[in-house]
Amino acid sequence: MDEIVRIHHIDQVIFCAKDISSSDIIGAMSSIPDKSIEFKIAPPESLYIIGSGSIETTADAFMMDVNSVSLTKNRRLKRILDITVALAFIPLLPVLIFPVRDRVGFIRNIFQVLYGVKTWVGYSPELIQSDSIKSLPKLKRGVIHPGVHQSILTPHHENLMKLNVLYAKDYRIINDLSIMRGGLKFLGS
Repeated sequence: MDEIVRIHHIDQVIFCAKDISSSDIIGAMSSIPDKSIEFKIAPPESLYIIGSGSIETTADAFMMDVNSVSLTKNRRLKRILDITVALAFIPLLPVLIFPVRDRVGFIRNIFQVLYGVKTWVGYSPELIQSDSIKSLPKLKRGVIHPGVHQSILTPHHENLMKLNVLYAKDYRIINDLSIMRGGLKFLGS
């Protein structure tokens, strides 16, 4: 490993704790004499990469950008989904207007999503001003959010934050559709 780092001028090494044991990680870290190398560890099933630039500083947490909502292709897919769903809702209004609580708000949201003012699924509005949300990729204000049911029943900010981070970290169109289906009655909010 020391040779690879030296030959390729690598300045940062990230270990996946799912695939490598802690003793192997420690062994690999200690085998590299260059102390300017940054080491980071990605714990299994975690939202963050843990690491530090040096021994003297505390560990920083970095959100992994694996399939993040911030990726250009995911932003494009999200916008296409927003437009498609908004356009599909227009002819379905006579049917959809009944399960939605705020009917006028629903119609207004359809057009705000079409014009790009809002997105169907965004971050929890209860946490918009928190510093932890500010570290997530920027999204337009959402009509609903991943924790829409939880915030109505038990507004626990830590759980809402975890849901927002999971949503931002691993964006999938199917998740947006599932959140919209489950939160249909809140689409007028």
